[in-house]
Amino acid sequence: AEIKIINAAPKVALLTGEQVSSLGAGEVWHFFERMLNYPLTLLNANEFNRLSLRNYNVLIIPDGFYRSLNDKSAMDKLKEFVKNGGKVIAMENAVSMLAGADWGIKLKEDKSVDDSSHIKKYGDRLRESLSNSIPGAIYKLELDNSHPLGFGYPDYYFTIRQDNNLFEFMKDGWNVGVLKKDAYVTGFAGVKVKNKMKDGLVFGVQDMGNGTVVYLADDPLFRNFWEAGKLLFSNAVFLVGQIN
Repeated sequence: AEIKIINAAPKVALLTGEQVSSLGAGEVWHFFERMLNYPLTLLNANEFNRLSLRNYNVLIIPDGFYRSLNDKSAMDKLKEFVKNGGKVIAMENAVSMLAGADWGIKLKEDKSVDDSSHIKKYGDRLRESLSNSIPGAIYKLELDNSHPLGFGYPDYYFTIRQDNNLFEFMKDGWNVGVLKKDAYVTGFAGVKVKNKMKDGLVFGVQDMGNGTVVYLADDPLFRNFWEAGKLLFSNAVFLVGQIN
């Protein structure tokens, strides 16, 4: 088999704090601390504009709602980190945040909504809520296993979807894990969500300057029991951008 050499052991940092999902950050911390036994530095997202990223190669931004990253100076700092050779791994809502801030990824719009969709009956509110809900459903992605993010997998990956966020295919990036039509496998997804879940990006990689951005719209470490995703996340940290 062909052997790939990793250039160097990366120095990895994780954003934490009250703007970060405690579950999302906890999963990443547990994976490094208890499963990989690999050093991980915790950085408080509240202090982002005052943080020095100079000593790190990889910055993981887990699920969360990031007020401190939403201003231009923070985004410029993040882009500068990547352009200078760093790697950002954005997960779940962090992908949506970057999609709204002029990076290389865009949220896919639902074009199926008609002009009368705002006219609803009070008595239908529960059914309407369920039809737009996806508390947990498994979908089969088409996976580009020739890309380092997909190394070690067949040409598909089973992902657990907990929201209906789907992203446009990237023109200037690598569409590694994508949803095509009829990808639903099992679990609960409302009928409107099911209709929307096709022709979009879930996992992608973008080159930026000398660095890389990894977009993981679904959580590969879900509750640390989603065994299928642990290799994918490890690939994101250790292989993407590290091998030629």
